[in-house]
Amino acid sequence: MEGSRLLSVDSDKEIAKKARGRPDISLKDKNRKRLLVIECKFSDNPNYLTAGRFKAMAYLYEYGAQLSALVFPELNSEGRLYDGEDEGTRSLWSLITREDGLLKLSLRDGAGQALYLIRVDPAEVEDAQEAWKKAKERVRKVLEEFFG
Repeated sequence: MEGSRLLSVDSDKEIAKKARGRPDISLKDKNRKRLLVIECKFSDNPNYLTAGRFKAMAYLYEYGAQLSALVFPELNSEGRLYDGEDEGTRSLWSLITREDGLLKLSLRDGAGQALYLIRVDPAEVEDAQEAWKKAKERVRKVLEEFFG
């Protein structure tokens, strides 16, 4: 992916290319001025999701993206927490479940950047079609904000 802020590693540009972040999905608006990066994790492990949350946030900076999203199915609230960041992820999960599976974290840098946490869980409800409908609605809201 082009546009990384990582220029070189000890003056070696080839190593830097290998060390760049690789979001699972990236989308540009029709004017190719705005970028949305998406990281997907098929896990409920709090530690892994915390790492994914910070990875998605790092993509905002590395690529100068306006929006980023972490997409995952659920959080195992009984999972072992290693530190306060994992506790923070657990707190965010409680908000996601109250906000119907979508949570926006706005950054204060003034550039309008934000990180979305999006629940996409095929087993969220008994009816697979209903689960798919919920997931599409959440993703649609983020895409609408991005594309306007």
